[in-house]
Amino acid sequence: MNFRCKPNVQLSAIQIAVFLLLFIFPCVYGQNTITGIVSDNVNMKPIADATVYINGTTIGTSTNESGLFTLKEVQFPCKLIVSRIGYELTTIDVAQYNPERFTILLQEKTVQLSEVEVTGKNSRDKSVQKFRNIFLGSDSWSKKIILENESVLQFSRYTDTIKHKPDSLDILLKKIELSDLVRNDSADNQRILNIFSVRANAPIKIDYPELGFKLSVDLVGFKIIESPQASICKYLAYYFYQPYPFKNNMVERKFQKNRTSAFYNSREHFCRALYSDRLKQNGYVAIEYYINDSTQEIEKEFVNFNNYMRYKSRNELQIVGLKGRTFYIFDFFNYNNKPIDMTHKRFNYSTVDKFWTTALDYRTSNNNYLGKINSTITFASDTCTIRSDGTILDENVLFAGKIIKKKVDAMIPDFLLKEQ
Repeated sequence: MNFRCKPNVQLSAIQIAVFLLLFIFPCVYGQNTITGIVSDNVNMKPIADATVYINGTTIGTSTNESGLFTLKEVQFPCKLIVSRIGYELTTIDVAQYNPERFTILLQEKTVQLSEVEVTGKNSRDKSVQKFRNIFLGSDSWSKKIILENESVLQFSRYTDTIKHKPDSLDILLKKIELSDLVRNDSADNQRILNIFSVRANAPIKIDYPELGFKLSVDLVGFKIIESPQASICKYLAYYFYQPYPFKNNMVERKFQKNRTSAFYNSREHFCRALYSDRLKQNGYVAIEYYINDSTQEIEKEFVNFNNYMRYKSRNELQIVGLKGRTFYIFDFFNYNNKPIDMTHKRFNYSTVDKFWTTALDYRTSNNNYLGKINSTITFASDTCTIRSDGTILDENVLFAGKIIKKKVDAMIPDFLLKEQ
């Protein structure tokens, strides 16, 4: 006689939950992973010790002897950066998870001589300081940054001739008063610009001892168009953050407090507040001054950026229809460098004059610091794009004044910044 045993298939709720976790977790985990191999594009040999990272994050690694790498906990979309001394920097926009292994071919870098290279110790020291002020910033937090390998920086000065572009360049120069920056050549309608250029032959290593992290910067390009009165700076760089190892909660709280203080009243802070339509809650009031055509008097009114905001995606916002207009930014922070919520009922926004009356009363009664015209923002294009993290995707949003004193020290990602 044959006996057939009926298995007991009744599972408890806990067993079912464990089973589902074991089944689901590898799928989710795998969908946040990028794998690939880095090779030379000529001989196809694998490249070891190449740095592979996700721009603006702490997610990064180095390739092994076989050129292989794996990045975990990736959030899509993202920008994948591959950096190796002696090779051209490679960037890849990754829109979504792809189970296939990336094959990344690096091209050997060709050496180019600078037009007029800056030589001499005194000249180099001045060039390094200029780069620090413009790239790293000039506020109190920026001065505490340690530039660990300034020897990788190469400086040059030269002139550049560009075609006259009245729709963009005129706005750019006029709005920030750079009329003496250029010399016009009316014969062929060109402009000759003085350029201060910086290159880096290796990633720039920066240490933030007061903020608790290090930063590796791949500098793609850096140029300053100079004038005795002002300057225009254009640069492109990619960033790999490396937080200090955890020590204790007290140290971490200190770092968080310092990061928040460094972040406040920066371009990134303003842009994040603008993206979320919370400028007043973050201590900012924007006012436009203009001449009334009929009375020829100077008028002033509050700016409601919400009328010009178009959300392109979950992470991108477009400012539309403000080309050529400049707005004055007033910042309202207390003596502890925390923003004052300007939506308080004590502030009267019926007119600009009434607002200032109530603002001054608030300062007197609460012994608070209140802002002056510290900064301006100018839109040089009909469409300007700002991301939710406070970064600007083009060169058409121009800041001037106090707000630009903070630079890389204020570019603190969300995962390193927990506002107090």
